[in-house]
Amino acid sequence: MEAYRFHQEVVDAVARGFTFPGATQLQYGSIPFTATSYAYDNRMVSYFSRLNYDLTDKYHLSLSLRSDGSSRFADSVRW
Repeated sequence: MEAYRFHQEVVDAVARGFTFPGATQLQYGSIPFTATSYAYDNRMVSYFSRLNYDLTDKYHLSLSLRSDGSSRFADSVRW
C-alpha cells in the first residue's frame, strides 16, 4: 500500500511601474498590484499485490494486481 498527499497554498501578487530601480516591495509600484491565491489538496492511494506460483519446477505463474485511487478524478472514475 502507498498513500500520498500533496497540499500547497499559493499567493501571487504583481505590481508594475516601480519608481526606484531595484525596488521589490509592491507599494512602490505606480500601477496598482493585483493579487490572487489558490490551494491544492490532492490525495492518492494505491494497493499492490503479487502472487508467484511454481509447478514442479517447470511452469511459473506470476500475477500482479494494482489499484489506484486519486482525488483529482471524479467520484465515478476515482478508482
